[in-house]
Amino acid sequence: MEVRLVTPAAVEPVSLAEVKAHCRIDGDADDALLQSLMIAVRRHGEALTNRVFVTSEWELRFQNPLGKSVVLPVNPCTACVSVHVDGSAVDPQLYSFTPSALQAQESPMCALLNPAEAFPAGAEIVMRVQAGWPVDSFPADIKAWMLVRINTLYEQRESVVAGIVTELRRGFVDCLLDAYRIHGGM
Repeated sequence: MEVRLVTPAAVEPVSLAEVKAHCRIDGDADDALLQSLMIAVRRHGEALTNRVFVTSEWELRFQNPLGKSVVLPVNPCTACVSVHVDGSAVDPQLYSFTPSALQAQESPMCALLNPAEAFPAGAEIVMRVQAGWPVDSFPADIKAWMLVRINTLYEQRESVVAGIVTELRRGFVDCLLDAYRIHGGM
């Protein structure tokens, strides 16, 4: 299955104002740096959890499932925008879409495309889906993780600190992501 981001997130899950308040920063001299750190930390969190953090649109390409359900690898997947078989739009009455849960411990963990008996035959399915959390319902524990990581990167701008030989153990902050991790990947 091919997975491609079509429309990226329009906003970050934490605002510049939230980051500046958390980092205790007045003024705007470092705004560009903070915004780049916000993006880097979000992308790192997405890679660690195998989830999409903010609402965006994705395209999935795969071989026609020929009557069986397909587990979609983009999570949380909230809406099916369109389904095409060999370039022709498929009537939404010929399939059902089961969105993935937005909460960490709910199911289904992954969204499903469930073709009906009359689903059209063809070689390739191209599906567009909406994935990610709306900013107003973004999980507080992931937001807390992001704020700590952004602050750490802001305060510690080098990859090596003089006097520290080993990397710090995985601590409480990294455990904030555990409930959201999906093993397997996109």
